Parts: sequence; structure tokens; C-alpha cells
Amino acid sequence: MASIRKRGGKWHVQVRRKGRQSVTRSFLLKADAEAWGRQQDLDIDRQGLPTAHKNLKALTVADLLTRYRDEVVPRKRGADRETLTINAFLRKPIARIAVSDLTTGAVSVYCSERLRRIKPTTMNRELDVLRHAFFVARKSWDIPITDNVFASVTRPKQAPPRERRLGPGERQRLREACLQCRNPFIGYLVELAISRTSGGSAQPN
Repeated sequence: MASIRKRGGKWHVQVRRKGRQSVTRSFLLKADAEAWGRQQDLDIDRQGLPTAHKNLKALTVADLLTRYRDEVVPRKRGADRETLTINAFLRKPIARIAVSDLTTGAVSVYCSERLRRIKPTTMNRELDVLRHAFFVARKSWDIPITDNVFASVTRPKQAPPRERRLGPGERQRLREACLQCRNPFIGYLVELAISRTSGGSAQPN
């Protein structure tokens, strides 16, 4: 976007965009400076992709994720886990696809194959990492990704949470196991958890 400043009786305009060399020009009238700045912004928008990313065929999913892993992930709380997730993904054939060629169908096939070995919960966590990487690339790196396929793909349904009551004798065995723990408060925490899940009406076994 064009920035305009008055210096020494003239209006100086500078237009800067990521992936492009900045351009500057001076005018006697502010109106002329504003008009020139707007025209420069319009010309850049009409030209489409920034020069640095004009050929998305040369940018692979692996290139994008590697940058995300090295620049963004270290600042996150779950950095170690996300690094492992990305490194595992980089070994897959899908990582070698150009960003411009990546489709929702390709991601769906990848997810189907992964779900043979991992749970839906794990798959969704992985998709969250990949989705955010593409989001950062579009919003912060000016990579013109038109569709975040990792956000568009249908996410696998997670299994509903299990609801289970303690069976006959299980509560007593659980108490005995708590007594073997080094932490003397474990027993109290377990009893509290049982009381909360049973609405405070559980009867001792």
C-alpha cells in the first residue's frame, strides 16, 4: 500500500509490497501523489501474483511446511509435537506435490490411508497443524493460495466419549490401588472424580 509523506516542500510517495522492489516518486501536489499511489497499487493488483511467488509450480507443500516448521512452530507451546507431525508428513508423497496442484481430493485420499493406522482424533490434530500452516502462508507470507484444502477437507468423525460406571468390586480395587501410590492425595482425587461423574449418588461397592 502506498505511503505518503511531505518532505522539503514536496510529497513523497513510496509503494511497498512483499516480493517486489519498492518504488518511490515525488510530487508538488498532494493530490497528484495520492493519485499516483493509487494507480501503482491498482497496477500491482492487476498483475496478479507477486514476483517472488509467480510460479507456484515451483513451490511444493514440503517447501511451505518446512518454512512453517522452522519459523512459526518454535514459538508455539506444542512445538515438539507439531515438529514431529510435520516431519512425518514431509516423508509422505503428498508433500512433494506443488501447492498449486494440491486438491481436496488428494488430501482426502491421504486422510483415508492415515486413518487405517491412527485414530480420528489424531488425524484431526494433524489437519489442524496443516491448515494453520497454509493460513499463515496466505496471510503472512503473501503466498497466493486460493483454497486452503486442509480446511476444506471433510474431517473424520471422532468417537463419542465413553460413559461407564464402575462395576461390582471395582471401586474397592481402585481404592486399594490408590493406596499403593506415592502421592497420598490420589485417593481423594479419584473419589472426587467418581462423585462428580455419578452426581454424588454413587454407592460404595
